[in-house]
Amino acid sequence: MQKFEPTTMLRASGDCVVREISGEMMLLNLRNGTYYGLDQTGTRVWSLIAEGATFGAVVQDLHDRTGAPADRIAADLQVFLGDLAAHDLVEVNVTADGAR
Repeated sequence: MQKFEPTTMLRASGDCVVREISGEMMLLNLRNGTYYGLDQTGTRVWSLIAEGATFGAVVQDLHDRTGAPADRIAADLQVFLGDLAAHDLVEVNVTADGAR
């Protein structure tokens, strides 16, 4: 499994189409035609990634919103973002200009 550091940057894959429906995100992977749905927390994570937040900033945002322990959030986020990357929905370690 990929290890995300606090400074790790992510962005939506160019092969992913995203639409918000009733406050939740629906993702379509254009490569394989598969739809994915994100719950409220997943939608918040996706929004932060779209704004250019680092892994550490996402952890901090979720900690501030929920009060859950940051280490637990980071562990859960490692799995969630790893799944998104494994399904080619996000690209990892991108810079602000899109380079890796």
